[in-house]
Amino acid sequence: MYSCGNAGVIGYYNGSSYVPSTPASTSANLQAVWGDAANNVYTVASNGTISHHTGGSVFMAMASGTTTALNAVHGFSGLDVWAAGAGGAVDQYTIASGKWVVSTAATTQNLHGVWDADTNDVYVVGDAGAIQHWNGGEWLNMPSGVTTSLRAVHGTARSHIIVGGDNGVVLLGTR
Repeated sequence: MYSCGNAGVIGYYNGSSYVPSTPASTSANLQAVWGDAANNVYTVASNGTISHHTGGSVFMAMASGTTTALNAVHGFSGLDVWAAGAGGAVDQYTIASGKWVVSTAATTQNLHGVWDADTNDVYVVGDAGAIQHWNGGEWLNMPSGVTTSLRAVHGTARSHIIVGGDNGVVLLGTR
């Protein structure tokens, strides 16, 4: 289990104790961490930096292509990783290309959560009830019916998505 925080603080629990890792930047305020293995962990930060851990105790900086605040990160094992943040900012890292590509969702709202069900099936959520879905060709607006900030999105299957937000809001999406 990994955790992250201000001033580049990163650490993990190894089953018996908390072990600090060496951050890529001690000036970055880390906002989120995601990984699919102990040697494949990503962090995103409020200054747009992204770091990657591939083993040992060191996180390495990646060229993110942005200085926009990034608030969330999630990937689909072996294919890609997505980061989302301020003003609808979205970055995609494809394992095959080895680089981050900067784009924006179809919203200018700040995004706080991302879930990557597959390369062509990605959801981002954010302020004012914003929910966007990437279908592989474009970002589509998905009206949530709420105006509160949405903070997290995850699914148990591509057809079963759960969104959480401020004020106890929980949304269930099916398709």
